[in-house]
Amino acid sequence: MAEKPKDLTPNEFPKVVWEPGKLAEPLEQLFVCVVKEANDAIRWYELRRKPKQYGGQILRVSALIFAALAGLVPIVGEIFQDNGRPSIAPGWATVALAIAGLLVLLDRFWGFTSAWVRFLLAQQELGKELRNFQFDWAKHKISWGGPEPSIQQAAAMIISCKKFVMKVHAIVRRETNLWASEFESAISMIDQTARAADQTMETGSITVKVTNGNQCENGWKLTIDDGPEVTYSGTSAALTRVQPGIRVIRVVGTINGVEKRHEKPVSVSSGAVEIIELTLV
Repeated sequence: MAEKPKDLTPNEFPKVVWEPGKLAEPLEQLFVCVVKEANDAIRWYELRRKPKQYGGQILRVSALIFAALAGLVPIVGEIFQDNGRPSIAPGWATVALAIAGLLVLLDRFWGFTSAWVRFLLAQQELGKELRNFQFDWAKHKISWGGPEPSIQQAAAMIISCKKFVMKVHAIVRRETNLWASEFESAISMIDQTARAADQTMETGSITVKVTNGNQCENGWKLTIDDGPEVTYSGTSAALTRVQPGIRVIRVVGTINGVEKRHEKPVSVSSGAVEIIELTLV
């Protein structure tokens, strides 16, 4: 089993002895060294690519599931009602959507999906360059015309090794620069999301108008989502410090001895005053 490469740092330059007429052996040592460096880089990307792939797939699929749940919650709540109320509070749709967004954000921050793609492309490019170098090396050896190369031929092969190693380093450096750029972008996105979250935490207000509220005996009761009931009289009520998002307003009152009710969702925005009109029926 091949030893797991710990890092992508360059290997130590081989300590070879160059003697006229005995150049084939040190050239072979140099060849083995540069090929090992390329194989180490390929192995490094191969070993770290799969966990990134699995992590990205898990986060992305989970995000899709929660996004789908966010769309299903209001529908299921309307289909299965309990005493005229949705069986699932609409607020859970907001929670599911927030979780989906968080999973995508985690994927962006940790770079699972993007790293998987980067590692795959870098591995493929390294493999292509390694294969080209091996063919070029074989071509050089055929041109010797004997067991030993001339000094000019050996110099040309050393230059070929140098160019190949520089290509390997350039591929690794380009991939690293892409990682750094993506990481800085992810940090910037998180900062923007945090600022947006601070703005979202600012509460809004709702003015509730009940067209026949003045006909209720002993006033009418109002609830927001699954919160406590509050009794009002007249035809309107002002609700302050309401958290942004989709809120369900329910009103219940007794008119001529008959309990009547009405409920309606309303979208609350930060710092805004929403007006909603209901009629007890």
